[in-house]
Amino acid sequence: MSRADSIRRFIEDLKDLPVLLAAPSGGTPVQIYDRRLDGHVLTFDFTEGDRALRDNETATTRRLADGVAIAGPLEGSRLTRVVGHPAFWFGWQGFFPRSDVWHADH
Repeated sequence: MSRADSIRRFIEDLKDLPVLLAAPSGGTPVQIYDRRLDGHVLTFDFTEGDRALRDNETATTRRLADGVAIAGPLEGSRLTRVVGHPAFWFGWQGFFPRSDVWHADH
């Protein structure tokens, strides 16, 4: 994964939660999804001009905006959205000094 791609699509395990953080471009909101579905952990790539995601395990295509599968064997299923709070790290640390700050380079 290139550095530019890691800003737009990042797959990570946060403690015991496998997550996908994705945004179609640098200026759009990040969507955060739990990558687990029916006992499997999925990995993703962008498709359809970066408006959708396709999982590498089943080739199911999902809308990025809501995680709903629109084509493929898992059509109709939905990824669970993970609650996130985009913030400047220094602002967050000011209010929550004991929290860890996640960074894509780790």
